[in-house]
Amino acid sequence: MKRIAALIGLAAVSSLSFAAPVAASSVCPVDPTAEAAPGVDWSGCDLSGAYLSGADLTGANLSGANLTGALAHARYLFADLSFANLTSADLSGAEFALTNITYVTLTGANLSIARIEFSSFFGATGEPLTDAGAFYNQVTCPDGTIASFDLPQMSCWAPPDGTMTVCLTQMTCAQAR
Repeated sequence: MKRIAALIGLAAVSSLSFAAPVAASSVCPVDPTAEAAPGVDWSGCDLSGAYLSGADLTGANLSGANLTGALAHARYLFADLSFANLTSADLSGAEFALTNITYVTLTGANLSIARIEFSSFFGATGEPLTDAGAFYNQVTCPDGTIASFDLPQMSCWAPPDGTMTVCLTQMTCAQAR
């Protein structure tokens, strides 16, 4: 009887040891609004049309995610959005700091009044709808140039009409609104 119990115990342990670990955070969300949290891994997920307004996605992995048409004015500190599709996404008022935004698609995205610091758009394609009132501080543009409030180039994109509203300080952002 002891031998049978020992074999059953050994079988249980060996079946556990061969089970593949499943990381719950790497699963695409059913409800992005409810599941948005710092550090989520939504790489490659279809988040088109998602409502992420006000979400804290600090440290999130959104590389290769589809955020087409998403209302995504959120906090993206230390996040990875590389290769994400941000076509027509509303990123107005979003915060990007030390964020990897390389090789994204930005066609028609709204970057108005976004705060973008120490981040990189290198290799990004498409032209945003607007970046009026955006605050740039040491941002690498798609062509590799640097945009910053303290440099002559204060935006990565010039609007078609030639006008540009870029915040030099938070006070000028408030005055521009």
